[in-house]
Amino acid sequence: MLRDAFEALIGALYLDSDLIRTKGVVLNIYGDVKARLASLDDAHNPKSRLQEVCKTNNPPQYKVVRSVGMDHNREFEVEVYLENQRLGSGVGTSIKLAEAAAARDGLSFLIAEMERAIRR
Repeated sequence: MLRDAFEALIGALYLDSDLIRTKGVVLNIYGDVKARLASLDDAHNPKSRLQEVCKTNNPPQYKVVRSVGMDHNREFEVEVYLENQRLGSGVGTSIKLAEAAAARDGLSFLIAEMERAIRR
């Protein structure tokens, strides 16, 4: 409910003023968005960090898209999706490692998207 209330507040500010003033208020509240998101890129548990960043009712979904090699030397490729949007992919010698790599790629994608949105 807090997210919805905050979103409504920002929307009302935008409707009452303009994009530049709204952007200034949001950046004042959040600070340096790039540094904030980068701090969430925890190498020890990127899947949890990605889920925290997304903060939706539907957690990110991981899908194995490729598996090659012999049983003792297999390589997996996994893609991560949020509400049917592909966020990233990763490769690893186990599904768990491939999912972690995909989550790191997804975090990088979200950071880049936030930077683009801020520059607008």
